[in-house]
Amino acid sequence: MKLKYTLLTAELFSETKRIDLPFALVFENNGVYRVEVSYQDDNFFEEEDFQHRFTLKGKTEKGWEIECSGLWYSRYIGETKKAEFRCHDKVRLENNKREHEPDEENDRRPFSKRLHFIEIDGFEVVFGDHTRTERLHNTGKVRDFNNVEWDHSSCALTINHPKIPENYFHLNFYKSKSSGNTIIDFTKTEGYGKLLFEEWKLFKEEFVSFLSFLNGADVRVIRELTGHNYQDEAKDAQLVYTYSLPKLGKRNHDGYIPINEYHSYSSNIFSLAFIQCFDKYYQQNKIFDFVSLVRSLNNSTNTTRYEEGYYILITALERISLAYYRSNNPDKATIINDSLLSSKVISELQSLLASFKSELNEEAPASFEIMKSRIGNLNRRKNDVGQKLYEFLSYSQIPLNENVEKLIETERHMAVHEGEIGHAGEEKTNIYWKLDNILRDSILNLIGYSSYRKRRYRYATDEELKAVNLDGKKLHTTTGDTL
Repeated sequence: MKLKYTLLTAELFSETKRIDLPFALVFENNGVYRVEVSYQDDNFFEEEDFQHRFTLKGKTEKGWEIECSGLWYSRYIGETKKAEFRCHDKVRLENNKREHEPDEENDRRPFSKRLHFIEIDGFEVVFGDHTRTERLHNTGKVRDFNNVEWDHSSCALTINHPKIPENYFHLNFYKSKSSGNTIIDFTKTEGYGKLLFEEWKLFKEEFVSFLSFLNGADVRVIRELTGHNYQDEAKDAQLVYTYSLPKLGKRNHDGYIPINEYHSYSSNIFSLAFIQCFDKYYQQNKIFDFVSLVRSLNNSTNTTRYEEGYYILITALERISLAYYRSNNPDKATIINDSLLSSKVISELQSLLASFKSELNEEAPASFEIMKSRIGNLNRRKNDVGQKLYEFLSYSQIPLNENVEKLIETERHMAVHEGEIGHAGEEKTNIYWKLDNILRDSILNLIGYSSYRKRRYRYATDEELKAVNLDGKKLHTTTGDTL
């Protein structure tokens, strides 16, 4: 473990108790923060403290104010009265030395309250914008054909929220030289809005989920930098929040949205996704819970068995279909206009059925009446999962072809009730990727995304996709298809 901070004065407290401490040590290991303290009071520790959450506040050797929240006991040594805690929330570090504090008296969006940078772990991207370096010697410029580095991506972000008066912000993505994580820089404000830290928290969950979706694997916010001043490239700021989270390490990235393949792909994707698609993602998350769906997609990508991954995905599809059904048909009892169906379709079916009455009754008593009743209730909505799946997929512009019908009528039942998704290796693979790609297309269609998609399984023809206005740019996929 690495010693991060030494506190010369500190207090430790929970909802019911507190104690002053002569010193405390804060350590970090693989992104997780731990606290060590020693008590002078023999009676402070109690066994039930293992069930309570604590907070540590104090000052570091440099005079910065520090707060470690979400502390839970990991162990207590009675002989030495030494306690160790693991941090399950964050470390807040504030430097209150304000020699160069900006003049904010007439600023409607105070500098000290703005979000300057965030640092995220787990985001893999080939950047879409470059930096050109020129070299000079005493005879002039040096001709250098390797002077371009694709080292950042810039784009605009649009978000419409009643509590955020400015809705158009500039984002700049680049790699941190110290940690290797991705930095998102919000400091360019000329011609753009000024995002306050409190406003950022209003859509933070959806933004992180959106990044995770583009990434094909979960990402995490590691640091947030705000306050009166900052150092370039997110080296430091007057107020920094660091989250105690284990580093994500290497995982499978789905790659359906190919931001990690080539700079022209990611450039096109970023410019579309953040300015046109994110706000729709944010707004429609209230109905569809995209946050949970993306988590399911990424969890499925990192399972070891197709059966396990498929079960995660089919559960997610049923959940989002139910959400659509509830939002669109809260009290609707019929499928289509009841008067039309009753006057034409049902009467025709009942007349046809009557012509076979004698034959039906020969098969089983009352069979004619049973069938007549079912026809009469043909337009009544029932708790039919399949019907909800069809309605959602139709709404999200997925072609309702034979492939989709097999997914709903056959493959879903086999997976849920028999624990199987096909009988051979290739069949299992195709069935899994079909469901995965349909779910990803559903989200992309709903948020108006029309850029690159990298399919693993081609579940519809070009004509079928065009018929439902499913747009996409040409890109070679693992199956050799293009779209």
